[in-house]
Amino acid sequence: MANINRPRRGALLCAHFIRNLAYFRAGWNGLQIKFPAAEIWVTINSNFLDIAVLEWCKLFADQSAKHGWRRVLVDPGPFLLQLMADCRISDVEWAAYIQKMRKYRDEFVAHLDDSNRMDIPEMGVAEKAAIYLYDSIRAENRGTDTLAGLPISARTYYQECYAEAEALYACQPHVPSSLIDA
Repeated sequence: MANINRPRRGALLCAHFIRNLAYFRAGWNGLQIKFPAAEIWVTINSNFLDIAVLEWCKLFADQSAKHGWRRVLVDPGPFLLQLMADCRISDVEWAAYIQKMRKYRDEFVAHLDDSNRMDIPEMGVAEKAAIYLYDSIRAENRGTDTLAGLPISARTYYQECYAEAEALYACQPHVPSSLIDA
């Protein structure tokens, strides 16, 4: 690997994904948003999802991406098979999942195409994949200062971010009267 910063940047992208996913999910109770539907809070929450998808796609969806998993790992050879086993999906399911993430990114985040239906991808596989990649990067860089200042545990970081967002959402932000139906 020519660039020694790539493992760090890959880990940063994983952490950004994990944080944004936690912040997004903390705002929902099943299919119901947890806070008043004030436009700013709906926008903020939606932006967390969009950024999470963008960051994940940088890591997994584009084979030639500068900071994709193939370029941030010292030994990427066995990674994909191990990741799919960890996520409990086949190579066909993995390819289809990547296509769903790309479609959301391309048609609704990066561009606004003509589709009338926005299919938000289920994020469980993305979460498992990002945590697995983060843990793999951390394992490969054990004993170095490459990941100094980054979370020790991706799972713990997710839980901490989720709790932080949940506490903020519970503050019940002000809803302007112009947005309330009479």
